[in-house]
Amino acid sequence: MGRREARIGGITFEAVPLDRYQAVVATTWDGIEGGLAIRRDEVPRPGAHGSFGTPGYLSARVLPFAGHLIQRTADATLNMRHRLIGLGDGQTRRLDVDLDGLFVWMNVAVASQPTVAISGSDPRVATFDVQFWAPNPRMYGTERTFAAGEQVFQRGNFPADPVIEVTGPRAAYTISTDTGKSITIGQALATGQKHRIEMRTGRLYRDGVLQTGAITAGGTWTIPPTSPGIVHSISAAGPMSIIVTDTYI
Repeated sequence: MGRREARIGGITFEAVPLDRYQAVVATTWDGIEGGLAIRRDEVPRPGAHGSFGTPGYLSARVLPFAGHLIQRTADATLNMRHRLIGLGDGQTRRLDVDLDGLFVWMNVAVASQPTVAISGSDPRVATFDVQFWAPNPRMYGTERTFAAGEQVFQRGNFPADPVIEVTGPRAAYTISTDTGKSITIGQALATGQKHRIEMRTGRLYRDGVLQTGAITAGGTWTIPPTSPGIVHSISAAGPMSIIVTDTYI
């Protein structure tokens, strides 16, 4: 196993500790790379072998972390125990992961109350078990910004949802791709105003405020994990940015 490190709530989990006398060492890393369940509705073919093909969807990501921790003093170990248990407060936090130099992140909450058992023979040592749950199974990496006419790409392994930002002044406009996709915005922008189009949700915001009824035609699209990418154009002259984040499963 190469370098594995995960950080959440000020706590760093390591696969191979840099300091063996002060570390939280996780020996299980299931759920970080692969291991996602796929759910689909199975519809049997009447009077025939097999089933009809139906779309599959990824389930939430479950990330169990278990291992041991060691600190230089018993008090430090007790404090780390409290901090680990404190992750189970029900809040959602960002989990940052280093996979041999590949940096990704996801939003997680604790699936069940963490357990930490301090050793009876050495109070500086304890074992722990904590399980995180990510309702969105995607992991996100590097964010890139492209202009109109550029090849928009990403280096993940799963389709990425772009965000498009358009700055005024301009009248109604249409954004098109060289793959035949398009979306038309029927709302004008004054000088300095900005539209933000989120392809994952299909929502349009003007200066941070959700706009309803302003998208008059077209639909959404994703950026596949392939090169060279997708070229975007806009019907009216002016600045446009396409923001894409490397997306992994």
